[in-house]
Amino acid sequence: MVPNRLPHRARALAFSLVAAALGLLPLVGPSLAQNSPSVGVMDNEKFGQILVDRNGMTLYTWVMDEPGVSACYGSCTTTWPPALVDDPAVAPPGLPGRLGTTLRTDGTTQLTYNDWPLYRYSRDVASGEITGDGSLSSGGLWPVAATGAVPPTVKMAAPNGDMAVLTDATGMTLYTWAGDEPGLSACTDACMTAWPPVVTDKLVFGPGLSRVLDTITRDDGSMQVTYKGMPLYHFVRDAAPGDMNGEGVNGFGAVWSIATLEVS
Repeated sequence: MVPNRLPHRARALAFSLVAAALGLLPLVGPSLAQNSPSVGVMDNEKFGQILVDRNGMTLYTWVMDEPGVSACYGSCTTTWPPALVDDPAVAPPGLPGRLGTTLRTDGTTQLTYNDWPLYRYSRDVASGEITGDGSLSSGGLWPVAATGAVPPTVKMAAPNGDMAVLTDATGMTLYTWAGDEPGLSACTDACMTAWPPVVTDKLVFGPGLSRVLDTITRDDGSMQVTYKGMPLYHFVRDAAPGDMNGEGVNGFGAVWSIATLEVS
């Protein structure tokens, strides 16, 4: 019971707290809700850090969108509900990218990260699930919305048409070799000098790649990254990000090919 001797405003506050404790009123009022972060950041074993909504559900982007413009309407939104907000976007402390909003054609406001519209996945049923990553749905690939705080071991470059080139964290092109077999590297000695294997102590997945990357253990005990089972390599004659001098090279008895991912 709220004592009558308290000042009026104090009695009102005390009553609100008691009512909230009894479930009669929400403890957090509209002003507090509006100032709370619009998204959360969750540590993920595969991606390092990912964006989640206020309920902890994973957020995604879509390669068919353009920066600041969503192309997901109609049946697309049934599987991939846009992450909508009624208030201005509020970023959590320390978020490395830009959290913002875009206006959809139906007048609703959708969250964006680094200008890319954000979505949920209807088949994620629990907080932190990432079952939508790498899905080819509604005509395009859906990558998880990673914050970018942890550099990926392998990522995809900006798509060019229906395909995207796989690169390392610095943008250097990656290759596979026809002389290998799935799960087994045959590139050793002089081959490794020209085509250094992509090795890592811990595989950090680039967004959209959780279904296609894995690792194998080489003969020297190092861990090499694979793409759809095939070991990945750099090419020593690529000097800068975007170089693709190894494509089609017939070296050490077999052809080398750029590792590409279908995105639409």
